[in-house]
Amino acid sequence: MNNFPLIGLGIATKGNSGNTLDTFYPCISFKNGEDKISLMYEEWDALMNQNVTEINDVAHLNLQDKNLNAAIGNLDKNKTLVLCRILDNHPIECIEEAYLKLHLISYKHFLPNSLNLENLFDSLLNVVWTNQGPVELDGIEEKILSAKINNQPLEIKSIDKLMLDVEGAEFKILESIDLTKINIKQIFFEKKHFDGYMKQGVKYKKIKKKFEDCNY
Repeated sequence: MNNFPLIGLGIATKGNSGNTLDTFYPCISFKNGEDKISLMYEEWDALMNQNVTEINDVAHLNLQDKNLNAAIGNLDKNKTLVLCRILDNHPIECIEEAYLKLHLISYKHFLPNSLNLENLFDSLLNVVWTNQGPVELDGIEEKILSAKINNQPLEIKSIDKLMLDVEGAEFKILESIDLTKINIKQIFFEKKHFDGYMKQGVKYKKIKKKFEDCNY
């Protein structure tokens, strides 16, 4: 197992708002590590004026891997190269750190129960996951329209959290969603007016059964 401090080299996806939606870390440098990437720790640390620092010139990273250099040197316009530094096992402070800790577990650098994941869910943004990457909820309609105009099929794979309060139209919306094709992790809706004012009847029971059949 590895230890802190460490620095992750990440590719962050930015939304139209400028917020980071997710971050993928192809490599992680450990201060006390002995692999090639870990030997870059001091150089990368010197580039950082805060724990999450954007890198505008790939050459500053002094990477020896030509394939990695080429990949991160030609990012899409909504992608940003970042260095994220974690000095110790403190609670999560930002979304870039949240994804770095998840990568540490995924890459088996740390045992799951050994990392402090406090604030994890508060740090992650609620996004729509598509075949074109994560999209902000506020921008999904624009993204769908743009995909149609440019003949680029947009497939919604999952939604972190769906919240409905549409003055009595909840039943029609929920009935129209195919839960076998879209993974919605959490669904919140007002149920007290499902079958008329302050009534819960046939419509509510139908939606409840639909959710139960899909293991909600």
